[in-house]
Parts: sequence; C-alpha cells; structure tokens
Amino acid sequence: MATTTTDQGFDRVAPFYDQLAHWVFGEALRQSQRVFLRDIPRGSRVLILGGGSGWILEDMASSCQPKEIVYLEASKGMMSLTEQVVEKLSDQWDCQVELRCGNEELIGSFETFDVIFTGFFLDLFESPRFDQIVDQLYGVLEVGGKWVFADFQKSPARSWWQRNLVKIMYAFFRALCGIEAKELPDFEGKFEEKGLWVWKEAWFFQDMICSQLLVKRPER
Repeated sequence: MATTTTDQGFDRVAPFYDQLAHWVFGEALRQSQRVFLRDIPRGSRVLILGGGSGWILEDMASSCQPKEIVYLEASKGMMSLTEQVVEKLSDQWDCQVELRCGNEELIGSFETFDVIFTGFFLDLFESPRFDQIVDQLYGVLEVGGKWVFADFQKSPARSWWQRNLVKIMYAFFRALCGIEAKELPDFEGKFEEKGLWVWKEAWFFQDMICSQLLVKRPER
C-alpha cells in the first residue's frame, strides 16, 4: 500500500501534537473523546481509527473493559508512541490490542466490531473519500453496535474566532501534513443518511466540539 502525504505529514507533528492540542484547546479535546468511554460494553471488540499517540488507550484501561481493540493509525511516528503506551499497559490490562499501521484499507470486509471510535479523524477527508470511509465503517459495525464520535462542528452560529480557528487549523495541517480537506464535512447529514441514532451527546469548548454516542439500528 502506498504511503500518502497525510501519513508522512503526521509523522512530522507526532513529537509535539499532543502538546500543541493542549496549548490551543486545554483538556477539551481529551474530555470530548473520553466522555462516553464508560458506555463501551464489557467484552467488546473495538475499532479505533486515527488514535494518534495512543493516550486514549490509557483512558480506556481505566474506564471500560473491552476484550479486543484494533488500533488503526497511518502515521509511523504516532504508532511508535502508541507502542510505548501498549507496552506500559501490558501488565495492567487484560485486553488484546492489535496495532495496524496504515489507513482504512487495512480493515477486512469480513471483520465486524461492537464499537467504532473516531476522535477528530473524519475531519481530515473530503467527499467522496469521507463518504466512502463512513459507509465502510457503518458496514463493519454490528447491528446495535455503538459509534463513539468526537469532532469539530460546522455551524453558522459559531463566533468569528471559532470560524477563524477552524480555518487556521485546516491551513496549518494542509501545509504541514498534506491533509486533503479544506473544511469540515457534513457529519450530521451523513450520519442521518446512514440511520445512526444519537443516543447521547455532549458539547465542549463553547459548543465548538461535539461528542456523540451513535447506535446502529436494525434495517427496516
């Protein structure tokens, strides 16, 4: 599989990404991703996409008890940091963690998951790839399964500084990491199209960030 510019780009920011995120957003990014961890059922098979440095695994270790985690991260630099977290947790946590360095192509069509976790991952993509990824993830999520989602939100009601902050972030990551997106996708519209039910919702950073616990309902 070919390495994309995005994959290489996040290698560049891996050493300081977490510190930069905290400097800009404080604890909001992490709070938005951990808020629904206790809703992950015991014994679940979990798919995490774009998990970054792996800090979320430490929070999962203290908040829920999944049986297996498939951790997908395209950046080798981020994956190296994640490996250190997994090694640290190996004697503390009865959970099988499989690390896959690459993109969504590494998800087998035969695989199924009880829980999907996407924290600030889907905002990297434009259509049609955004639509393709959501369709693919929906396809491997079990009926009744949960999708833990956290990301920035597109809203005309946002204040001027929030709109400008989003523009600055996209300009920064397009220049440094080569991400394809220029603006936030229509998360809400796509999730509604798939028929995902919003079970729980929480807002952070003056309503700039939304976390949702989505459920895949049986098809009629």
